[in-house]
Amino acid sequence: MTMTCLARGRKQRGMADSAKYAAGLPAVAVDLGAQLGSGRWWRGMLALIALIAVAVTLGLWPSPWSPHLAADKPAAHDAAPTGSPVAAETPPPAPAQARRDDGAPAADSAGNAPDHIADTAMAAAAAARPLRTAHVLGRGDTLIGLLLAAGADSIEAHEAVAKLRAIFNPRKLRAGQEIWTELLPAAAPEERPLLQSLEFDMDFAERLRVARAPDGKFFAERTSLAVETSWVGAEGVIDDSLYLAAERADVPAAIIVDLIRVFSFNVDFQRDIWPGDRFAVVYEKMQSADGKVRLGHILLGELVLRGRPMILHRFTPPSDGRTDYFDAKGVSARRLLMRTPIDGARLSSRFGKRKHPILGYTKMHSGIDFAAPTGTPIMAAGDGVIDFIGRHGGYGNMIRIRHNGTYKTAYAHMSRFKSGMAKGKRVRQGETIGYVGSTGRSTGPHLHYEVFVNDQRVNPLSLRLPTGKALAGKDLAAFQAWRQQLTEARQQSMRQHLAAAQSQ
Repeated sequence: MTMTCLARGRKQRGMADSAKYAAGLPAVAVDLGAQLGSGRWWRGMLALIALIAVAVTLGLWPSPWSPHLAADKPAAHDAAPTGSPVAAETPPPAPAQARRDDGAPAADSAGNAPDHIADTAMAAAAAARPLRTAHVLGRGDTLIGLLLAAGADSIEAHEAVAKLRAIFNPRKLRAGQEIWTELLPAAAPEERPLLQSLEFDMDFAERLRVARAPDGKFFAERTSLAVETSWVGAEGVIDDSLYLAAERADVPAAIIVDLIRVFSFNVDFQRDIWPGDRFAVVYEKMQSADGKVRLGHILLGELVLRGRPMILHRFTPPSDGRTDYFDAKGVSARRLLMRTPIDGARLSSRFGKRKHPILGYTKMHSGIDFAAPTGTPIMAAGDGVIDFIGRHGGYGNMIRIRHNGTYKTAYAHMSRFKSGMAKGKRVRQGETIGYVGSTGRSTGPHLHYEVFVNDQRVNPLSLRLPTGKALAGKDLAAFQAWRQQLTEARQQSMRQHLAAAQSQ
């Protein structure tokens, strides 16, 4: 009780002393909530405003330790007069690089990230871009195998090829085919790259592509390539053979072979060509955007044989869409049978009685022979169906084709048949059916060729075949307009050829 009273007394005396001390000092903190508008209230308000102004000024004033201020301050040796000694100063240690809240180095005052951060970002951006690679399909390779070797996941490779099958059979790809792939690099070492696309050129003007859609699924598409087509003309005099003459005129070999085929229905190149005859040709040349060049079709072919001109024009009648070669009157050059079912061969034996080269006595030779190297392609003389294929006594390996109810042709002594040939198979005129050989009773590699009319063997060289179809109506009118364009191109080629000859 006595201790409690003593404590209460001391506390009361302390409070009285504090009040006396406060009463003798000027007031600094003013209660702005009391005596509004009085002089004491206004003095408090002005004091508060002054304090706020001082705080703002101190916050905006640059610090003497600021790195920018230090960079702008001239160095000691720059300020010293020339020739006066300058005390070597040890530069202050560089301030530690600022770091972000997440512990990564912060950008500088200009907003630039540190070098190694920028390098990392660039590497990440590069890794996020698909890597495009060109591959060449090897012998025995498959498309799926190629994708797996490129790093694609097995499931994705099969899905992509499955989509491709909807527009193209991958088995038709051949060794040497160039194929491009795009794969997104893996995000982690244990993962595989993500297949983005594969593509290849199906032919000169078309590209096939399988790509990943935004939803992650694959789709397949065909894309037409930009191709520039021009017409090229050439002509020359035949001194020895059409092939050699065209070769001297810089006509590509593929065009020369096509020119021979175009005229093969009407010209026997063994007997009808004479020195001094002339030829001319206008053909297509195509160039893609990447610089690749491919030859197109012969648009116009001309032979002048012993002064008699023969001109054929490539044309597609609007009525049926079947492209063919027509003369100036619109009559097709195509016949039921070709004059010669083999290119570049020499007529070595004619139709008729002769002394047999092996048996030694006179015997009817019921066909004609074309001497040619083993392996030379043999073509079907006309459209038809194979009604015999196999070994046939002294004929060796032989194929016989039925063209209609009247005509048949036979091809003997073949070294082998082309893959896919079989009895009952339908073949097209000019299609390769086999290759020259010397099987059966033969003294050397050649083709023995026979023609049957109503099952009777006839002379193929003297056989008169019906002419091809003749254009009429709108087809003929369209053809004549087209022929005029080709004739002008042919005349321009003649002028260029003449100018080149005169300049030499």
